[in-house]
Parts: sequence; C-alpha cells; structure tokens
Amino acid sequence: MNSPPLETRPKFYPSKVSEWAVEELRAIANDRAEFERTVQEMFDTFIAADSPLAINIDHDTRTDIIERVQTKTPDTYPDNIYDRAQTHVYRLMEKDCFSRFVHTPAYKEVAKKLSLPQTFRFNGRLSPC
Repeated sequence: MNSPPLETRPKFYPSKVSEWAVEELRAIANDRAEFERTVQEMFDTFIAADSPLAINIDHDTRTDIIERVQTKTPDTYPDNIYDRAQTHVYRLMEKDCFSRFVHTPAYKEVAKKLSLPQTFRFNGRLSPC
C-alpha cells in the first residue's frame, strides 16, 4: 500500500495528527518497508526539532521518539512507536480543547436540545458546562 506524500494529503489540525498517524501505521504494519518509510516521514513532519508541523507533546515523549528514530535502524522501530504521543495528545485535547468547547454557548444550546450531559469528569473532578 503506497500512501501519498504527507504534503499532498488533506491538512489536519495538529491535535488530529497523532490519531491519524497511529491508525495509518496500524494499517500498513504488515508492509515493513512502507511502515519504516512512513515512520520516518511522520517523524520528519511532526516530531523532529525542525519539523514543519510539530505536534504538541511533552518533552519526555518527544525525546523517547527521537531516540527511537535517530539511534536505531528502521527495522527495529516498534509497531507502537507513536502510541505514547497519541495518548498525550488525547489527554491535552480532553483537558483543553474539549473542556473549553463544552463551555461554549454553541455546545450548551445543542446539549439542551439533545439532552446531552451538562457535566463532565476531568481528572476525577466534575466540570459543569
């Protein structure tokens, strides 16, 4: 399976990149050559210090991925190389983006019409909308 170059694909919000990246890697995991090429392409685009579309992940996660990509040979890349980054981005989205969204008038209006939850649990605490 040959994926088109990243620059020709639809643009993604950086927060969606990790979800897409992990799913893409899972889809091509059986084609090791394609997997290795895609890991490097994603690294160059989203993780490396000079990457044009750097995603917001913590220092330890970024350092771990950099070490795995820069100090190992491609045939030793683990299948789950970007899973930790995906988890981190999901946590950031939950704490920041989603939390802000549920406080907007647009959400409150739709939530009321559709009888959606008015409170959410963030890190063990309830957050009223």
